[in-house]
Amino acid sequence: MDQPDPSHSDSDRRLDGVPDAVLPDRRMTDRQRSICRIARVEQESGAGIWRVENISNEGVLLVSTAPMVVVGETIRMVLSESVNLVGRIVWSDAGRCGVALSRPMDAAAVLRTLAAEHRAERHRAFGPSAGVEAILALPEGAKPIDLLNISQWGADFVYGGILEPEMELKLLLPGDDIARSAFVRWVFGNRGGVWFTRSLELSLLERIKHLRD
Repeated sequence: MDQPDPSHSDSDRRLDGVPDAVLPDRRMTDRQRSICRIARVEQESGAGIWRVENISNEGVLLVSTAPMVVVGETIRMVLSESVNLVGRIVWSDAGRCGVALSRPMDAAAVLRTLAAEHRAERHRAFGPSAGVEAILALPEGAKPIDLLNISQWGADFVYGGILEPEMELKLLLPGDDIARSAFVRWVFGNRGGVWFTRSLELSLLERIKHLRD
């Protein structure tokens, strides 16, 4: 990122979702790493899915179509169920914005963690698991989709049609009367994973569990 990094005089603050083991060695120089990944970004005005264009020890470059990107706002960037980053938007221009992290990290270690989690997700999705049938709302009509391993934040799926990574979906879950917004995180053959734009209520997860059992 080309923007100056903020002072880290409060460096003993803990970075939520990132273990101490991935915090950087201060002797290492900060390097940008280009990646292609989506993150759920939580702002004061709500939450949405943004693209992560590159990441460094000190900051993140995001691409967003969000109508409100406020310079100076503190946001939370959820890259996975176990890795989330907190930072402040320091600049915004033409759909891109730079975020200075509240505390520096070891970006290479974070990316290794994310890659390992992605491999584990694929392994889990291909293993035996009880699932439920949901309704996928597409422009050409509604179609059934099997959801596995449902959590508050996302689910794995089995689907006979074509879905692409980063595709936005509307899902009607069993026991629910609201079409939930989600994004496709990954696809391999007829299986993949989705993230919900907003986390599911625990009461809905309980209803789904009872229906599945």
